[in-house]
Order: sequence, then C-alpha cells, then structure tokens
Amino acid sequence: MKIFLAILFVILVFFAARLGELYTQLARYQKYWTSSNLEDINKHDFVYVALGDSAAQGIGASTPLKGYVGLIAEELQKGREKDVKVINLSKSGAKIADVLQAQLPLY
Repeated sequence: MKIFLAILFVILVFFAARLGELYTQLARYQKYWTSSNLEDINKHDFVYVALGDSAAQGIGASTPLKGYVGLIAEELQKGREKDVKVINLSKSGAKIADVLQAQLPLY
C-alpha cells in the first residue's frame, strides 16, 4: 500500500508541475503573439492569419512556434520566395462566438 501511495504522490506532483507550466504559458505565449502581430507587414509578404483558442496559441508546445500555427507557417515558408508573416489573433479559452465577434473583426 505504501508503494502505491508513493507512486500516486509522484504522479500527482508530476501533473501539478505540468499544469503549472501550462498556466504560465498562457501569458507568455499571448505576449509573444501580441508582440509578433505588431511587426510590420511588407506588401510582398504572404500573410497567414490564425484564429482560435489555446491550441492556436501553442499552449502545451515547448515554444509558441512549435504549436500548430508556427509549424504551418514553417511549412508555408518552404519553397516560397515571399516571407510568411503570421498574424495570430487567437485567445486562450475562445469559443466560436469569440472568434466571430472578437477575432475576425480585427483583421
């Protein structure tokens, strides 16, 4: 029984640490994309606009660019002469209504 409780404790500590990391990513990744969105767009750039929730923010990935938005931008850049500029308007916790009412009108 002691071994079971010890294993359970280790698992709980691991998940608590992981949840803590995900929580800190929310502000850091939002700040990253907000800053990135402010960069100038060249009229020759290929613009990729991302909408959505925390998945589009990259929450859970090691960096914002390792989330699916960054990976798609990386693929779009391959073999393209134009620079790919990402405008990520997503917000963690967004629902469809948020995308339609708050994100789409921004761009």
